[in-house]
Amino acid sequence: MKQIKIFKAGTVEAEPYIPTSFVQNGAFLQSSELLERLHAKSSKKSLRELAQRDGVEYDEEKIQFAKKIMRIALDEINNGK
Repeated sequence: MKQIKIFKAGTVEAEPYIPTSFVQNGAFLQSSELLERLHAKSSKKSLRELAQRDGVEYDEEKIQFAKKIMRIALDEINNGK
């Protein structure tokens, strides 16, 4: 027979999940080699080649948007936000 524990809402603490909060992930994401490779992959040429290789429909506006979003995310990782 399984035992069930009942908790009151006031006794449970919930914290948001932060991927970089783990030591292993933090070290991985902070490695400069990884960031440099991701920056290289966020160029318009690289994004266009990835889209063509995987058969994804794209236009210049979508490529430009993806590039900006990737750069913002990489800058936040790099700056420790």
